[in-house]
Amino acid sequence: MRLADETVWLTQKLMAVLFEADVRTISEHLGNVYKDGEQRREATIRKFRIVRIEGTRNTVSYRTACSSPILTAISRKPWKAARNPNEKTRIRRQIDATDAQIDKLVYDLYGLTADEIKIVENN
Repeated sequence: MRLADETVWLTQKLMAVLFEADVRTISEHLGNVYKDGEQRREATIRKFRIVRIEGTRNTVSYRTACSSPILTAISRKPWKAARNPNEKTRIRRQIDATDAQIDKLVYDLYGLTADEIKIVENN
């Protein structure tokens, strides 16, 4: 997980952990979000350069990460397909729980106190 420009960025592997899903499922949902035009690929995907020191040399690799708006889009996909009110209620609870998890990750990343969190949530 990375925080850049006030946006949380997660790899597909971390997204799979967050949503308790297989990486292939996350990849499929990402494809659908882009295909449906809910998000633009260039606005929600970024490559981060990773530099590791191995002995006397630096090894450079790149990791592709997705931004927090794409997490919201993925979490809302099943809700749009829900067929009855009970299913929508269940999915709405899952979306709220996922949003709360994302908020907690961001608060922990910034090291916010309980008072600071109250300020953020009231705005």
